[in-house]
Amino acid sequence: MSRQQWRKLILFSIFLAMPPLFFWYSPWHLWIGARQGILCGSGLLFAVMFLSGLFLGRAYCGWACSPAGIQEAWCMVQDKRLASQRFTWTKWLVWLPWMAAVAVAALQARGFQEVMPLMDMDEGLSVTDSHGYTCYYSVLFIISALCLPLGRRAFCHHFCWMGPFCTLGTWVQGALRTPSLRLRADRDLCDGCGECDAACPMSLEVAALVKSRRLRHTDCVLCGSCVDACSRRAIAFGFGRPDPVG
Repeated sequence: MSRQQWRKLILFSIFLAMPPLFFWYSPWHLWIGARQGILCGSGLLFAVMFLSGLFLGRAYCGWACSPAGIQEAWCMVQDKRLASQRFTWTKWLVWLPWMAAVAVAALQARGFQEVMPLMDMDEGLSVTDSHGYTCYYSVLFIISALCLPLGRRAFCHHFCWMGPFCTLGTWVQGALRTPSLRLRADRDLCDGCGECDAACPMSLEVAALVKSRRLRHTDCVLCGSCVDACSRRAIAFGFGRPDPVG
């Protein structure tokens, strides 16, 4: 199988495992735990996502995110590129108030005093009753309601509460200019065919980034679709110090 087939297999497999792992992605449980002074499983996962951003950029979003699995599946039904990148900041309207609420709850509880990865889980399983399934399918409905009319990975762009953790990690990494996983481009090899643009699941203008010699974007999930689509090998994975995020 090709690299992209393996990537999608990994994403689909993680998505199928989402019901028992659902609370690990839950923003609600992080807040509930914070009120009790408990750092739950989702808090630990979000911390890992931030740390991964320091060294792997947003590769987690491209290779290991459970909600990404259903979005890749919806691409078989609705594969149009996102019409505009102008409103991708809307996910911060979700993330910032939520994190403010978590911070206030933690302060009122005098900080996190206990680590409980399996908080509220039944023998380690998240979704085991009708309430759990209602929450689970509600999230799937939100993801689908965004992706079907708007296009590729619309949930990632507009509503995801997890992606900002990786994004913050990449911002810190960019400010410190420490080595990380990145894409490298050779502008001289690019003939402007647009295959990279067509392949990008995040609807980025990859060819323009290649021509600018700054193949770095906060919405790039380092999936490698553009790398594999480029017949002239103008794009490749690398590890090193990137240019500042533009």
